[in-house]
Amino acid sequence: MKIQFKTESLDLKNYKLDVSLGIPEIGHHFPTGDLFRQVRIKSFDGIGNQILLHIIARDVDPNTFVTHSDTSLKVTDRQSIAGQFAFSTTTMPARCLVEFMFEGKIEHLHRHETPQKEQRIILYDGACH
Repeated sequence: MKIQFKTESLDLKNYKLDVSLGIPEIGHHFPTGDLFRQVRIKSFDGIGNQILLHIIARDVDPNTFVTHSDTSLKVTDRQSIAGQFAFSTTTMPARCLVEFMFEGKIEHLHRHETPQKEQRIILYDGACH
């Protein structure tokens, strides 16, 4: 997976964070598999406060399994996926985190039963350059 960040100062109090995600030759939408899988893009300020949360997933009702929305990344004609995201924030992003959540929307139901290492995979954790 290729993940890139670019932070741009628009003025003294406004910033733009561009995020690019891509997987070559994956052959299916992402995330896929279980109905509740999610990719979460987060950013934090210089002292660790979360300033951004963006979720990539199919939003499925856990009781009826009806899909309310679908923001998963779709396969292109080359069997690859690519997502480009632009976020505005009033705080300079210092740290960015991209994580793959296995149980996404229903994780609260299994939090104590499932070990942390089986709940998520960290795809990126570092500077938002």
